Parts: sequence; structure tokens; C-alpha cells
Amino acid sequence: MKLNFRIIVTLCLSLLQNPAFAQDSDNNYNHFIQLGYQPGFMLQTNAFVKGSNATGEPIKYYSANRLEFGWQTTGEEAWHQIWNYPSFGVGLYSVDYHNEDEIGNPRAIYGFINLPVNRWERWTFSIRPGFGVSYNWKPFDPVNNPNNIAIGAFKAAYIDFGVDLSYYLTPHWDVAFAASFTHFSNGGTRKPNSGFNQIGPMVLLRYNIENKRPGFKVWDIPEYEKRHEAVYTVSYGTRSIKVDPLNPGMVDKYGRVNFAVTTISAAWMTQATHKSKYGFGVDVVHDSATEGQLDAGDGNVDLVNLPYLEEMRVGLFGSYEYVVHDFSIFGDIGYTVLQKGFDNQLPRLYQRLGFKYHFFDNYIAGLSVRIKEFGSADHLQWTLGYRKGF
Repeated sequence: MKLNFRIIVTLCLSLLQNPAFAQDSDNNYNHFIQLGYQPGFMLQTNAFVKGSNATGEPIKYYSANRLEFGWQTTGEEAWHQIWNYPSFGVGLYSVDYHNEDEIGNPRAIYGFINLPVNRWERWTFSIRPGFGVSYNWKPFDPVNNPNNIAIGAFKAAYIDFGVDLSYYLTPHWDVAFAASFTHFSNGGTRKPNSGFNQIGPMVLLRYNIENKRPGFKVWDIPEYEKRHEAVYTVSYGTRSIKVDPLNPGMVDKYGRVNFAVTTISAAWMTQATHKSKYGFGVDVVHDSATEGQLDAGDGNVDLVNLPYLEEMRVGLFGSYEYVVHDFSIFGDIGYTVLQKGFDNQLPRLYQRLGFKYHFFDNYIAGLSVRIKEFGSADHLQWTLGYRKGF
């Protein structure tokens, strides 16, 4: 089912007739609707994009549209001013690679946050990360779609990072000139999974619903009192083991074998400023994919019954978080210090990139991707946790 932007625009504009949005949301937030168009360039990062496809030609270009609904902070709370009056929201994304037969008609639903770096009288320069889920792909199939090694599943993660320079036109209208890098990947949950990487300029047109803008004044920001916290999390995901079968008919049976991965982590974090948090921790991983091995005799994936402890890995990691009130974007670099079972099945050096949301003060929900070799997704991790401040 294709995403009909005309219908969605009509629904969003109908919000203007709702008295609830004509008010100032108790002065904490204003609201906006934003449309964007982006022509861009595909990064040539895998054989499918380079020309190993049905057309025999490289996939060089794409065009994309986005529709966003958001909340603009007004300065009524201290964190609005600390982060220079950020805005945030949800969006719908549509992209055309001009190869519907092999790629499909991908769409994405995502959340984003716009973080102003600097404000002038009418101009604002911002960074804007976004994260969500994409769907409507036409994934790899050994018989019907054998060339598309980039996407192995109907759904994939959507990761977007951009910058924009916006200009104040009128109390209701802004225009922004932007650029963004976008990555699509299923996080290793289904092989093959080379992913799509793309970059391009973008123009955004924003309608501010309330007829009142924040003053964007910065009052006296309280100095941050350094705090420490112990963080305990449990993460769950699945890994897909890809094998090179002896004949194409074996791909469905053996080439997409999924295994559960559970990670228990404990970390000690220090937040020294309003915006930065850093620390170190330990991961204890149970990876049932250790049971899967390739039998060189017949090319099949065999499941080997291993003792539970031989499916464990222990890693040490360092972590950094960029904090925006209750939300944070984090990156980890770790090293596996103990690995039983089939040693060297994964690189010992690993990375993790994702986000967390803190609710009820001490509880954590998050999503991240565990990465190997600084560029290849191993698996997605859905996370719940608890923190204790000191």
C-alpha cells in the first residue's frame, strides 16, 4: 500500500480547526507541520548499487519526500533554554530509487529532534537526528529477487542525520535549506543485509500553527551539579547467520537462520554537564547463534548442542551519551574479553549506536544497533533498564 501524502496533508491541516491546537499548550509547546523534498545520491557501498542488478546499471540517484508534525519548545522550562529551544516530532518518509521491481516502494515512520546550534535574528542553524522503521521493501529472494543483497527483509531500520539552515519568513512560515545522510538496514536480523546509504540536499517548508513565536531568550541557566549513576539494562535481539549454500534452493532453508541474543549490561556513568554523560561498563551476552555452524561436508547449517556457558561472551565497553532532557543519543566501543564456544566467530572489537528515553525518572527504554568493524550491523537491541543516581 503506497503512502498517500495528499491524504496525510489534509488530515494534518485539519488540526488547524481544532481549538486545542490554537492555544499555546499551556505555554510549553507550539506546534508545526513541515514538508520536505530531497533529491540525492546513492553511496556505492555494495555490488547491487554498483550495478549487479537487473538493469546492469549503477543506482546513482533517489528522490524522497517527508511530512512531519512537531512540537516547538517555548522556553517555559529550563531545559528548553539549555538546548537553545529545540523542537521534536514524528514524520512519514517516502523514497523512490527508480527500480521498483527489485527494491519496491519504501516508506518510513520515524521520530526526530531538531537541535539549534546557533540562532541569529532570522536564521537558525541546527542538527537533526532521526530514527525509525521503514517498510514496503522488496527484499532479497533467491528465486524472484536474487540481486538485492542490500535489503533482506520487508522492514528495516531508518537512521537519518542532517543539518539545516532555516529562515524566518513570517510568524507562520519558515523555509529551511538542509542536507542529510540516511541509512537503511535491518540490523542483521535477516541476511543478506548490505544496506542502503544515501546523501542529498533538501528543502523544508514549515507552517507554525500558533500565531505566536517563542522569544528564544536565554535566561540564567543553572550550573549543572555533577552526578553519578549505576545503570542496569537487559537487551534482546536476533542474529541471522548467512551461509553460502551449495545450490540456490538451500538459501531459504539454511541461509536465514535466526538466533536469539540476550545482553545484560551494568555501567557506571558520570554526567558532568547538562548535555554530556560518559562512563564504562560490562556486557554479559548469551548468543544462541554460537550453536550454528557450517558443516563443510554437505553445506547445511547444523545446530550443535553446547553447554549454556559456552554460548556466553563477556565484554568491557566505554560509553558516551549526548543528553537532551529525558532523551539521549549514545555510542559505545567495547572489547570482548571472554568468548567461549567457537572462538573468533565475531570480531572481539564491537560498537553500539542508539538512543534511550528515561521515564518515571529512573526507568529506561531504548533501541540500538550492535556493530562490528565500525560499519557492519550485527543485530538490533531492544532495551529496558533501571538507573540509580548517586
